[in-house]
Parts: sequence; C-alpha cells; structure tokens
Amino acid sequence: MRRPLASFLPSRSTRLSLVLFVVLLAQGLLSCSKGSSDGGTDPGAIFNRPPQVSEVQWDNPYSLYVEGDLLNMYVVASDADGDSLRYDWDWLTAPGGSFDNTDKGNVALTVGSTPGSYQARVTVSDGTTSVSRLVSMTVGTKLDPSIAGNVTWAAAGSPYVLTQDVTVPAGSTLTVEPGVDLQLRKHFSGNSLVNSGITVQGSLHAVGTESSPVIFEGNANGDPSGITQSGIELRAQGELELQFFRMAQASVGVLKQGDSSCLIQDGRFNSCQEAYQGLVDASGAQTSILRRVEIRDCGGNGIFLNQGKVILERVSVRNCKGAGVFLSSKQDLITTDASLLRCELDSNEGGNLVLDGNATVDMGCSNLIPASGDGKNVSFQDNNKAPAGVLPMTDCYWGLPSPQNEEAIRDATFEGRLNQTTWARETDLSGFRAAAIDFSNLSDPCNS
Repeated sequence: MRRPLASFLPSRSTRLSLVLFVVLLAQGLLSCSKGSSDGGTDPGAIFNRPPQVSEVQWDNPYSLYVEGDLLNMYVVASDADGDSLRYDWDWLTAPGGSFDNTDKGNVALTVGSTPGSYQARVTVSDGTTSVSRLVSMTVGTKLDPSIAGNVTWAAAGSPYVLTQDVTVPAGSTLTVEPGVDLQLRKHFSGNSLVNSGITVQGSLHAVGTESSPVIFEGNANGDPSGITQSGIELRAQGELELQFFRMAQASVGVLKQGDSSCLIQDGRFNSCQEAYQGLVDASGAQTSILRRVEIRDCGGNGIFLNQGKVILERVSVRNCKGAGVFLSSKQDLITTDASLLRCELDSNEGGNLVLDGNATVDMGCSNLIPASGDGKNVSFQDNNKAPAGVLPMTDCYWGLPSPQNEEAIRDATFEGRLNQTTWARETDLSGFRAAAIDFSNLSDPCNS
C-alpha cells in the first residue's frame, strides 16, 4: 500500500532551518570581495586565488659576480582575481649586496664586497595570500690588475674575476696556486667592448695538481660566442710555465711572441678560437714544448706556428674547425720546425696537419684520423718548400683507407718530399696499418 506524498515532506522546523542555511550561504557568497570593512577575518578568503610568479629575470647574467656589479631584477607576476600586488625583497643568507628598494617588482641590486654564495627572496602578496621565489648568486674576488714584484693569487681567495687586462712586467713574477679558478670577462677599452687577458713580460707560473688544476675560463654575459678572454700573451724574454690546467673560451689560449720560454703540459684547451699560436720574429728563438695536452673544439686551428720551433708530445687535437696543426713560415731565411711524437690529430675540418712556406715536420708514433667528408689528413700548401727527405713520418696510423688519404699520400710521394714507406706499408699504397696505436699504453705506444 503506497504512503501519501505528504508523509515525505519535511517538518516545519526542518524547512525553517533549510531557509536559514540558504540565506547565510547567499550572504557569504555576496561578501567575497577582498578585505572586510570591520578589519575582521575576510569571509571571502577561502575563495581567493594566490598570485602567480612566472619568473624572476635580471640583466648582466654572469656566472660569477664581483663587488660593484649592478643587477636590475624584474619579477613577472600576475593575479587571476585582479588584486593589487605587493612585493618584498630580503636575504635568506647574509646580505650579498644592497637593494635600491625592497617593495617594488623591479629593483636594482649592487653586489657587495664579500665573496660567497647568496640567496635573495622576493615575496609577492595580494593582501591575503603570498608566494615566494629564490634568486641565487655567487660573488667572487675582484682581482687587482697591478702586478709589481712577486705576486701570488692564492687558492684561498678563489674564485677570482678579472675585469680588465693584467700585465706581468719584466722582472716581476706572478704565481697562481693549485685550485685557483680564474674567470675573465669583457671590458670597455674606450668605446669598444674587448676581451680581458694576461700579458707576460716577466714570469707566470700557473702550476696546479692533478686533483686541483688551475682554471682559466670565460665569464660570459649573454655573449653567444662565449669568447670573453684573450688568453695569455707571452712577450719576448717572458717566461710561461703552465701545468695541470684547464683553459676555455679564449680567443687564443697561449700566444707566444719573440724569444720567450714556454712550457705547457698536463692540461686542456676547450672551445677556444685557437689553443696555441706561436709567432716568432727572429731566428734562434727558444723551442716551445707542449706535453700531454688535449685540445678540443677550436673555432679555428688547434695549433698555429709561424717561424719557430715546437715539440708536441702526447698532444691530442680534435674537432677543430680549422687545421689540427698548421705550420707556416713565409720568410726564406726562417724555418718553422715541429716535432710530433705520440700525438693524435683527429677529425679536424681544415686537415689534421697543414704545411706552408718553409715548414718542416718530424712525426712518429702518432694517430691521424681524417674528418668525414672532404677532410684530409695532411696537406701541403702550394708554396711549401720542404725538400726531399726532411719530412720523416714513421710508425703512424692514417685511419681507414679512403680517397682523401690515398690522394694525400700520392701528392706527397710524387713531389719527393716524403718516403712513401713512411706513409704506407706497401709501395702500391694499398696497405694501411690494420689498427690504431694503443694509446692506453702511455709508457711506449710504439713499443720502441
């Protein structure tokens, strides 16, 4: 038997309670504007959407800052409810500098003098809720560019930033301790923005250890090339000792001029325009030595030598846009002589070894791997004047047989400058060494 519909209706008291609830709910919804007039708790706070911070931007984005750097910082923020936003900047660490104001969306920060790592915080509020973002920065030691007498750049003050050129004058010595990280940035010379570098007229000793190398690197500020340092320029009568080091982002890693003393070993050049350039303006200059050095990804030649002598031992040059090793001498009375022992020249687009003018080479126990495409292992410029019998190249591996390899061998052999048996095992040029030299056996890769 079905019950009457009226029996399912709520009682009078229940109906009154429902009406009261609906009225109260409507009042709450209508009062959802921000801020209460009586200063009490905002009943609409539960419907507030917090501000959104998409990013914090700043100009001068150096990897390392120094005292006096000015950073203009901007907060990109919005509020979906259309609320006015308030900003507050403070430090989570000890102050790394000073803000020109702390309640704006864009501020100017002047970097302080104390080296270290710092974190600043910006808080964005709509009056009800807030969100925060952190900004990290590292402050290094700003180097004094004046060198007089004996000066040491100690590991305790690292990392350093060089913001202008440094000259080590004749009679002075600059010593760089193991573990020093030196960053060089561009600076203004007149109206031009130029790279910073170190010029050595006296002595520079930058000797690291295997676990604590000395590092020379760029301090880029949005420069797409990343080249911010001119490297080390060694002048006549100067002395350079560079050992257990890393150098990157230099126009020329080491530029040697005149009769100067240069020893470079146990290190790496990476992403430089050129790693080593020897420009000698007189005969009888001292021989430069590069030993156990890696050169990678140069924008030009890995090594360029014009008029002088160089010994390369266990030097590896790879993936350069120019030649791996370019030997040149334009003057009839001055030769360029290079000795390469246990070296590796691999995939350099301008050729692994290029000889021009009065350039000669003595090579042994080395690997030469041509670049893909039209790359050649060894090429001779039209005006190379090397006579027969002065270019011994023995016990070398020339890569897999290829038209480029065979062409280079034929050209050199027919011109009488090379003994064909030094290039290939058989006189018909059909036999190349079956496998590359095993460079894992550093004591004697040629078993000689």
